[in-house]
Amino acid sequence: MSTHVLRRTTAVAAAALVTLALAACAPEAEPEPEARQAAFSQELHDRLPAGVRDDGTLTVLTSAGYAPVMFYAADGRTLEGSEADLAAALGRVLGVEVEFQPAEFPTILDRLAAGEADLGMSGITDTVERQAKVDFVDYFRAGTAILVQHGNAHGITGLDDLCGRPVSVGAGTTQELLAGRLQETCGAEPLAVTQSLTAADAMLELRAGTVQATLVDYPPAAHLASDPRSRSAFELVSDEQHEPAPFGIAVSRTNEGLAPVLQDAMSEVLASGEYEDVLARWNLQGGAVDEITLNAGT
Repeated sequence: MSTHVLRRTTAVAAAALVTLALAACAPEAEPEPEARQAAFSQELHDRLPAGVRDDGTLTVLTSAGYAPVMFYAADGRTLEGSEADLAAALGRVLGVEVEFQPAEFPTILDRLAAGEADLGMSGITDTVERQAKVDFVDYFRAGTAILVQHGNAHGITGLDDLCGRPVSVGAGTTQELLAGRLQETCGAEPLAVTQSLTAADAMLELRAGTVQATLVDYPPAAHLASDPRSRSAFELVSDEQHEPAPFGIAVSRTNEGLAPVLQDAMSEVLASGEYEDVLARWNLQGGAVDEITLNAGT
């Protein structure tokens, strides 16, 4: 072997030893924390109504297009969002499949009352009026936000500024009711309210400029105002949430006893830490609750 080759081999070996030494001295990477998951509960599975238990499926009506609560992924088929994740956790705890069925938002409660499905999950606010048709397992809390086009060219600062202006709301939503109450205070300058089929459609009216503001639940409004893909088009008037109230899973009463079982199952999800992780994943920690309640809306 030549002296040149020997020196090169020695240098390579020395470099390798240095690399190994540095690797040995370097701090080990922090392991990824294990995902917290609520476990299957045989006791809760056995408490399910016989029809649900025998079928092995909970059918859920949803009106998607409501990021970050419930929306379609890029493939146009997969449902994502906080409610999709919580529904998966409930299915795991109860030992059943969760099957989503698309529905127009204004029809969800009537369809549940008619027994066409077991549950409704679509950012539904629990109110006394709605409790006349279904039960609610309440798991979140949010109010109404005022969303405007980026730049707020019309200088809207609060609800009182909406009088005399074109405003969009989703049909059948609590925002539609809020607009009606506001209308009574506007006197000679009434709201020009556009009722869109869904809250997502109401926000599209705003983006198109056919209205000056949209009344919508705070979570999707805040998402649009902060998401890099949409924040150049939308802006929150403020972080104020008007008339905050519980969000609930709407439960058909045709399966007697289902609501209390779901309440206890969601309590398991909360106690396990998975609830906290789901809300953090979708930046919704501000609406977290400490207790899962039944029909707490007013």
